[in-house]
Amino acid sequence: MTVNTSLPKVDAHAKAYGKAQYIADYYNETMLCAKVLHSTVTNGLVKSIDTKKALALEGVVLIRTCFDVPQKPFITAGHPLIDGKEHDIADRLLLNRRVRYYGDDIAAVVAIDEKTAIKALSLIDVEYEQYQPFFTYEQAISSPALHKQFADNILGKTQINIGDFAKAAAAEKDLIIIEGSYSTQPVQACPIERAASLCYLDGEVLVVETTTQIPHILKRLIKKALGLPNQQIRVIKPHLGGSFGMGQDALYQPLNAYLSLELGGKPVFLELSRQESLWNTRTRHAMDFFITSACRADGSLVARKIIVHCNNGAYASQGHGVIGNGTDCLYKLYPAEKATELLTETYYSTLPTAGSMRGYGICQAAYALEAHTDSIAHRLGIDPIALRKKQLSKQMIVEADGQPVKSNELIQCLNKGSAAFAWQKRRKSAGLVSGHKVRGSGMAVCYFHSGVYPVLPEMSAVKLHINTDGRVQIFSSVVDFGQGADTVLVQMASETLGIAEEKISIIARRDTDNNPYDNGAYASRQSFCTGWAIRTAAEQLRQKLDGLLAAGLPIPAGGLTEEADININKNAFSFGTSFAEIEVDLQTGVIEVLKIVNAHDCGVVINPQMAEGQVEGGIAMGIGFALSEHLKHDEQGRPQVFGLDNYLIPTALDLPDQEVIFADSFEPDAPYGNKSLGEPPLVTPAPAIRNALINALGIEINDLPLTPDRVLAAIKAR
Repeated sequence: MTVNTSLPKVDAHAKAYGKAQYIADYYNETMLCAKVLHSTVTNGLVKSIDTKKALALEGVVLIRTCFDVPQKPFITAGHPLIDGKEHDIADRLLLNRRVRYYGDDIAAVVAIDEKTAIKALSLIDVEYEQYQPFFTYEQAISSPALHKQFADNILGKTQINIGDFAKAAAAEKDLIIIEGSYSTQPVQACPIERAASLCYLDGEVLVVETTTQIPHILKRLIKKALGLPNQQIRVIKPHLGGSFGMGQDALYQPLNAYLSLELGGKPVFLELSRQESLWNTRTRHAMDFFITSACRADGSLVARKIIVHCNNGAYASQGHGVIGNGTDCLYKLYPAEKATELLTETYYSTLPTAGSMRGYGICQAAYALEAHTDSIAHRLGIDPIALRKKQLSKQMIVEADGQPVKSNELIQCLNKGSAAFAWQKRRKSAGLVSGHKVRGSGMAVCYFHSGVYPVLPEMSAVKLHINTDGRVQIFSSVVDFGQGADTVLVQMASETLGIAEEKISIIARRDTDNNPYDNGAYASRQSFCTGWAIRTAAEQLRQKLDGLLAAGLPIPAGGLTEEADININKNAFSFGTSFAEIEVDLQTGVIEVLKIVNAHDCGVVINPQMAEGQVEGGIAMGIGFALSEHLKHDEQGRPQVFGLDNYLIPTALDLPDQEVIFADSFEPDAPYGNKSLGEPPLVTPAPAIRNALINALGIEINDLPLTPDRVLAAIKAR
């Protein structure tokens, strides 16, 4: 068996020996280089752009401004169509005269090399008409519209009313009302590889080689942006150096494609700087949560009211869908007995655009919910694990159409995780460990889906071909950006075909002309959704082989081919926990994470070693989200982070002692008993760390990140 085996990654050798080709490896001196001019005001209008000095610079071959590009708005969000129709918001132009955040794209230069292009940017003169920037929900709803079609700056709203909160809260005289407000900050995914694209004409076909998680969907987005026929666009993804959701958007590919076409199809390379990667791609949504719970003294939840304000920044990108994805966990993980009132609103602001990032709304929602749950436990004097076991949904129906959860080992995760962490011992030993340092322990739980069905359609296709040498070649548009998707597909094909994995190969380079359709890499969908396509195609190919063997016939010299193109009309739900021990310096407010145990129910683990790596990476991201990462701006909306020297992400030296546990689980609706694991590991560390603060200090700090100044201020205030 190859499933549930720790095989080496299929691309490990190529990456270790520097043979793997990334998009930047394709750039050479024969290509032209593009750079983007960004606005130096936060909210306003470009009145004029003078490019004469820049055009006079030797080596400059083209300049296009916001006055030159087509004025047809397009969609950037990488979602599949619903019944053949777009459902995202078209509010972006290739270059924008109406400036909506500091750094908005207003012009582009193409030159013979990067140095010349950057020099040309400095020679362009811009005149602006400035407006008042706004950053908060309260400011947004009282400010002039950023986009004409949204007069109140609210781009999406969801309201759920189950029962009447006021009546339910007043129905029992001894109910305890607990309120809390919680906020999460905008953060960056910070993949090692910066977003880039190489665009050129091959005959009449526009070729876009780029960093993306969604090759086929990106092809559709470029088609819409440029008005080209489908057959004249080809998207290619080489090796990808991380992405974490950022690549689920059309970033600068449409603009670069336009520039290439303006030059008759000459090859144009556009790569973002690190500062542009931080500020001009996509961020995690900042959110504010206001939660009121009516509980009995034993912790049972009678009624709950939740209001969420989700900051989308300047453009729609993934839009209201992000908090929409996080909404379910806010009221279905711990269902109230009598009433739930929930209102979520997503609003535009004059900040960088928020979009897809690992965790996709659930990360923020779970933080608020788990922090609030621990506040209830603290105020009622109940053990946090005991409270969760009491409040957790017994049936756990999580989707709007009432899909049942067929495997749920969250209790097993709680039991195994707490035992490995020595929960009771650590909780009892919380408190002062030296003259100015205290320790505490906290925990949190979450659930996650495996794909986007039934909210959006789930489609995947793969082709398996037996070469003349007897090797099996997998053709797929699955995107491996380091998580090991290619390796998992090889293992799955090996399992079903009964062929050794070393005789199965998959090419890292994905090409929309040569690889069958797949929605792409997002929503922790690939091992589940594309796994179904692999299993179906492999079973069909196995039947052909068995038929030939039974008849005593040879395999055709040209090889056999089998393709599966399927809709995945099901979902499966993963569960996870984090247990965290921290030490707080009372003199500085610095939090040190000493130990984290993560326990996950992800069904059958396809590759245990890679799965552990997924969890460890998620823990690192969760720690950064909890303690240090913040895409800061000043009072005028100007960036206060410029690179990885002052945007602090955890390094290997910052990580605590970690332990990863997988529950014994099997998902009957999955192709190989497997469920999602890509995103759940980063969801629970942040609330577990915050909850450990309550145990250590008896103080509830509800706003992320838990920076030393914020912690020290809370200590002093107490």
